[in-house]
Amino acid sequence: MVVEERLELSDIQGAILPGFKKDHAAIISLRIDDVAGCKTWLRARAPEVARADEVLAFNRLFKQIRMRRGGEALGPKAVWTSISFSADGLSLLRSRQEIEAAFEDAFFDGMFQSALGDPPPSRWATGGTPDGVPHILVVVAADDPTHLAAAVARLDATIAETVTGGKPALRSMDTPQLGATLTGALQGHEHFGFKDGISQPAIRGVASEDPQDFVDARRLATDDANYELFAEPGRPLVWPGQFLIGYNRQDRSDFLKPFTPFEPKVPWQRNGSYLVYRRLQQKVHAFWRFCTDGARVFSEQTGREVTPEAFASRLVGRWPSGAPLVRAPAADDPDLAADNDVNNDFLFSDATPTATLVDGTVPSSGLPRARPDPNGHLCPFVAHIRKVNPRDDPTDTGGPRQTRTRLTLRRGIPYGPAKDPARLLEDDGVDRGLLFMSYQGSIQNQFEFVVKTWVNLPNSPHDSDPPTGQDPLIGQGSAPRFVRLPHDPDAADEKFTLPDETWVVMTGGGYFFTPPVSALSGALAE
Repeated sequence: MVVEERLELSDIQGAILPGFKKDHAAIISLRIDDVAGCKTWLRARAPEVARADEVLAFNRLFKQIRMRRGGEALGPKAVWTSISFSADGLSLLRSRQEIEAAFEDAFFDGMFQSALGDPPPSRWATGGTPDGVPHILVVVAADDPTHLAAAVARLDATIAETVTGGKPALRSMDTPQLGATLTGALQGHEHFGFKDGISQPAIRGVASEDPQDFVDARRLATDDANYELFAEPGRPLVWPGQFLIGYNRQDRSDFLKPFTPFEPKVPWQRNGSYLVYRRLQQKVHAFWRFCTDGARVFSEQTGREVTPEAFASRLVGRWPSGAPLVRAPAADDPDLAADNDVNNDFLFSDATPTATLVDGTVPSSGLPRARPDPNGHLCPFVAHIRKVNPRDDPTDTGGPRQTRTRLTLRRGIPYGPAKDPARLLEDDGVDRGLLFMSYQGSIQNQFEFVVKTWVNLPNSPHDSDPPTGQDPLIGQGSAPRFVRLPHDPDAADEKFTLPDETWVVMTGGGYFFTPPVSALSGALAE
């Protein structure tokens, strides 16, 4: 039996674990102009930063009330805050020598690297100013937009009030980046129209002395064959050191065996995590123009009618509802998508075993089963969800056991208004997209590896001949970029050239470290 560590939730920021899960958020970029004044400000803000134990307790209460009342109306509300630092920010608060010795090289190299394929900082909307990457990144999240606005105003007031020698110790580098969950038919979706956030890893670990008080609830029956591998159908269990410094990491040869922790080089690293923040602009009209044209060409080439929605779903790996292609290859299935015990329960290469839940029930009754797809005929190898998480596929780096070492905790939220569906193919000139945030134990081995290798290279993670192409959603790199899409097991894949300008454009961000709560009033404020 796997013995899981007790996580020090009172010292872990709640943005990392279990995540804020709010409908509204603001990202505020700050620069330190006076170190002593900044430390005073940090000591005052530390009690206001959301702790993981508080956020977990709130989320559990919220779920209980929603289940009892049958909805979210009149449920509890909260405002959460997190504080993170760039390498330059930490160097000011401690010393450059200490930070360089304690943190990985990628943290210092920064996000603007040719291998990522991003536009130059001069074209960024945030983080590309002459001041460079912010020293401090504050994330404020709330259930209610008025509560968010009040919290941001209060934060601004604390910054204005922190003055040293008549000058502010901190200053905002730009206006807050505001994010909000889309509403109506697009609730829970991103701007291209696809359900988002379905696939997330679960963290191994307990929240108290009770060995069954798991941070991520276990919903599989104890006699289910996958009980020790998944927290719930399709949601893999990953050792906490993949996301938090100081804990056991994932072993590359055994799902159940812990690998030695990344030991903190300085004591205040423990319970911290690296944060990757990317402001991703989505050109919705360009994406759907490509899918409309591609569907027409695909229809001509295959002799079967292919709709723009079906073509786009091949690029994503899911239908807009969230139904995965390996369960619903021919048409969207909203009922399947709405069942959270089924919509992420699938493997790619092998047969997906039937799950048994803690109450003895078997999900997916009456819904299509996942079919093995080792050759990428149902869900193309180049599809976004298969590129960034090949699950049980053999890969160019070793296969499913190593794949779990590449997973991250994604905490993004859309920004900007939804596109008018009646003008889907028109360029309305409106800036919209995703405020992408992910937490990981290593920027280099997780985020950067996935983007530089699996996303941007045409023959990775599936070393196929011919290469299947770059990730059609977020892949970048030198032209010509392309995708190969299957249409018949006995015929060659159809090759489509992607436009030179991507329809997801990185417009700002940076690499940050989200320290333990204790460091905000301790090591970083001494």
